[in-house]
Amino acid sequence: MRDTDLIYVAAHAMSNPLGRLEESFIALAQNRLSAPQVQDEFLHRHPLVVLSGCQTAQGKMLNAGIIGIARAFQIANAANTVMSLWNIDDDATLFLMRHFIVHLKSGLPPAESIRLAMIATREYYSEPRYWAAFNVFGNHGTRMGTLLR
Repeated sequence: MRDTDLIYVAAHAMSNPLGRLEESFIALAQNRLSAPQVQDEFLHRHPLVVLSGCQTAQGKMLNAGIIGIARAFQIANAANTVMSLWNIDDDATLFLMRHFIVHLKSGLPPAESIRLAMIATREYYSEPRYWAAFNVFGNHGTRMGTLLR
């Protein structure tokens, strides 16, 4: 993860807002990637991180904000993190993410790319639970136009 411009994870994720930070994680094939493990990394190239899994924006609420897997990537030096606010539908998310990547490839910033992907997804999946879960966290700008070409 340290020397890349894009980290894209499509996997199950778990968050326990009442538990310890270790209880926010991404489920990998043979292991878990926990929030403390992520924040111990240093992401040299300030990547865009896309967490296409359930509840990746959730975590423990503290005075400083929500501390979980998405915030861990910001601590590790990510430029922006795309994350979900609730459990997501697999088919609708696949549709949305395909549109998101197309807009990123055209050079648009992540926030605008996710907005346009949501608009496209809303035409096929009208209920907000299918298209409104994702948000972009961070404010470091982006150079995605050249990244994905």
